Amino acid sequence: METDSTTQLVLDAPDSFGGRRIAAHPDASKEKRFANFAIDWVTRFLLVALGSIAYALLNPEVFLEVDQEASGGVGELLAGRLFDFVVGALVTIAYYTAFEGATGGRSLGKYLTGTRAVRIDGARFTSRDAFARSLWRVVPFEAFSFFGSDVSGWHDTKTDTRVVDLRKELIE
Repeated sequence: METDSTTQLVLDAPDSFGGRRIAAHPDASKEKRFANFAIDWVTRFLLVALGSIAYALLNPEVFLEVDQEASGGVGELLAGRLFDFVVGALVTIAYYTAFEGATGGRSLGKYLTGTRAVRIDGARFTSRDAFARSLWRVVPFEAFSFFGSDVSGWHDTKTDTRVVDLRKELIE
């Protein structure tokens, strides 16, 4: 049986007495975490597609040269796969660091599902936290770290962060 854990979060809004409001939020469900992943994956894919189209329109000669030189050796295939991984990793790191860093722990997926990444010690979520989470996201097989009873992946546990459901706020 799974237990419903909560994370303390100091909200930015002061309470009516001029202090800080403390709220307990349950961890986001696996379904919301998967929705975050899917929304952010589609968003990153669209950003890369739009960037590629813009680059192709501005530099058509690059793509014409690639077509003429394609010979299909194994070395070229491996180099292409490595290039794809590196570009994907850089896009992932840039996307999550920019979004989560600028918004205090929220990506587009987290906005749409009403969730937020928070530090487990209650300190303010920073760009450094977003960058660290992003680095862990590009570790091969990191997505498999979600299998099991816990709703946290390596990019949560290794950076002392959690993703909480803001729509289920319990004010103490």
